[in-house]
Amino acid sequence: MNILSMDGVTYDIDKLSQEGQVACVLLNKVQGKIQEATMELDILQASSLSLTEKVKAALTDDAVVEDTETDET
Repeated sequence: MNILSMDGVTYDIDKLSQEGQVACVLLNKVQGKIQEATMELDILQASSLSLTEKVKAALTDDAVVEDTETDET
């Protein structure tokens, strides 16, 4: 039995219309993709923080640019 819990009620998906069953499958797939994307975002944010710290640690006084004017072309 395929079940779905929504708003505190449990439903037997097999007893839904074909359209309802397809919507349940798609909803499940979308929710899985959202979870994967959320995990990917967490990984990217952690990587960004780590790399920012590495860049900060690599900065030296010798690398400071005194002249902040940019060439206009």
